[in-house]
Amino acid sequence: DLVCVSEMDVIAAAYRWAVEWEEKNDNGKELSNNSNIIKHNRDAYNDNDSDDVGMGSSPEPDSVDQRFLCVGDFFRNGFIRLNHLSDEDLVSIKNGSFFDKEKQSQYAKEHELLLKECTEAVDMELQKKNDTYNRVKIDDDTDKDSENMEMNQYKKKLVSEPRKYEYVGGTRVTPHCVQHSLEGHDGYVYSVKEIDDGILVSGSRDQTINVWDINPILKKRESTATEQLKPILTVEGHRDRVVKLWSFENASKKILFASCSFDNTVRIWEWNRDQRSCTCVSTLKGHDDWVTSITTCFNKLVTGSADNTIKVWNIDSLECEKTITGHKDHVYGLCQVVKSDGTILLASGSQDKTVKIWDPKQDWKCVHTLKGHEESVRCVFPYRDMLITASADRMIMVWSTGEPWKMVKLLKGHSDVVEALVSMPRDDSNDYLVSASRDNSIKLWDVESARCQSTLTGHRNWVKGLAITRSGRLVSASADGTVKLWNTNT
Repeated sequence: DLVCVSEMDVIAAAYRWAVEWEEKNDNGKELSNNSNIIKHNRDAYNDNDSDDVGMGSSPEPDSVDQRFLCVGDFFRNGFIRLNHLSDEDLVSIKNGSFFDKEKQSQYAKEHELLLKECTEAVDMELQKKNDTYNRVKIDDDTDKDSENMEMNQYKKKLVSEPRKYEYVGGTRVTPHCVQHSLEGHDGYVYSVKEIDDGILVSGSRDQTINVWDINPILKKRESTATEQLKPILTVEGHRDRVVKLWSFENASKKILFASCSFDNTVRIWEWNRDQRSCTCVSTLKGHDDWVTSITTCFNKLVTGSADNTIKVWNIDSLECEKTITGHKDHVYGLCQVVKSDGTILLASGSQDKTVKIWDPKQDWKCVHTLKGHEESVRCVFPYRDMLITASADRMIMVWSTGEPWKMVKLLKGHSDVVEALVSMPRDDSNDYLVSASRDNSIKLWDVESARCQSTLTGHRNWVKGLAITRSGRLVSASADGTVKLWNTNT
């Protein structure tokens, strides 16, 4: 039972070991003062944003020495590969050409011992991290009143067996892809959605919906620095956090979107493009607990709730037509699945660890129950004629929709709960699968090879939501209170 650790976990653990090593040893003892290797390793460290991984402030240039030689070994040995070190740099580090000739002999003797000590310390810390994870089982929604990001998200439950960890390599960490930061919420941002060309809406723990116009920045051909943008409108109405957003069309042909809230309601909003205003046109009531998910399926509006039910709403009259039961815990994910033969089905993911498939032509009867995840299923997503599911067990599963339904690929790489999935166009005929996680990162996957192609860092807390704009831009929502627009071409 293997658990993945991220690049950030290893960097943080190696850095903490190096700080302790320096404190125990003479600060004046340096194996190399060579400015090149210090610069390369310091840049690699700084580019991973120390605050994101809990390492404290970056070290001053005159204090970097042995710590970066050891962290650099993790890079070149394949345990971590950052794109900041070129292949030529790695070769020159390995053959010693970065060092003064007279210090190479001393380096060769002492470096092996220090690297062994560093590796053992990192191994112990990562194993301890994952043992702790298993003693502290995640309760997905106990963060509502917590200010402590480290402790109060969790519900303690003992488990019998600790897990072993593994590192999933082959990823490229790209921390400088954040081109625009949208700031305006006072609390977690759970969801983001494009409702009109260049018009985004975001839902937050602060009970509001912000409306953003990103058209001015989309029209810019290039940008060399991270830019900030403020909302053009803040919409109020919900009495608790706004966790999901969904845009849809009905017979009115108006620009409509829905918002799900922990106040047990769904609100329907109309966006007036000319007046740049939002009006609540309906409030859907019927769920007995938090409304946690929403989608459209078979020309119906469908919602999922912490009351363990799924409700089907007439998309025009907005009347509830059906209440679906079957899950034994919160329903966190919903999506429409279209099979290769054109059959339309509804998929739902639940905290009961299952994914259920419902047939609207059979009065929304459950026709399949998919089992495989070890924890809450947080998200379900259609990808071509397949279904992709993401879970609190940190795994992403790809399911074939033929008979019988079965898991055909397993995507491993995140080190915490996977919260959201979208697909994003790429240069060739395929799409990237994009995933967001509580490990503060976003990953771009090639589904065919089941390999992560790139890891995007920039958020300072959980990444809760993702969206792709009509122009193909990636947007993310985070518990750090921001919405970020990414330039994935860099």
